[in-house]
Amino acid sequence: LAAREGKLRPEGGGRAQMCGIVAFLGNDDATRYLVGGLQRLEYRGYDSAGVALVHADGAGDTYFEVVKREGKVSNLEAALPKEPN
Repeated sequence: LAAREGKLRPEGGGRAQMCGIVAFLGNDDATRYLVGGLQRLEYRGYDSAGVALVHADGAGDTYFEVVKREGKVSNLEAALPKEPN
């Protein structure tokens, strides 16, 4: 599990934007690790969260599933697929 924080400044100054990134690479249930990492970052006051999951179908093709929600990480967690990824 890796977490990284970045602070970006818009051109011309202004308020800094913050983001938290959590990544998981493995064969276990990714959503469990991603949600846990995002929950650890939630205290920083983020207003939304999202995940991108990579799936493989039976034909050997891969595709991304992107899920995003505003508000608490629990909103995102409720919208995620229930089966392991």
